[in-house]
Amino acid sequence: MKGDQCNPLLASADIVTRFIDESLASKKLHLVDVGIKDVIRKYEMDKVKIYYIGHSDVANIVPTEDRAIPLHKYSKCPSVFLLPEGKMEDEGKWFENSEVYDRVLNFASKIGGGFKRLDYEL
Repeated sequence: MKGDQCNPLLASADIVTRFIDESLASKKLHLVDVGIKDVIRKYEMDKVKIYYIGHSDVANIVPTEDRAIPLHKYSKCPSVFLLPEGKMEDEGKWFENSEVYDRVLNFASKIGGGFKRLDYEL
């Protein structure tokens, strides 16, 4: 279960992060504060503050203990499970960019739950 399926704040952060990452890649910019500012400049986000922690801090943001997180405390219930049909390449990418994805998200939200797209080899 992904964190963004358990918590709306994580879901929002995931969307913004993906947007910034794809925008940086399309402009061939690096993931540093200057690049991020360049990407968001046209959206007039004057109040956005960027705190770039840099590569030297990566060791400080990883788990310090090897223990499982009790997902049952955080997972949304009921869960809607979607099975891939295996009829096209990159089906998952297509699904996430389709109108169907939005409808599934809205349905899961309406019932107070979450959803999981199962991935397996056909």
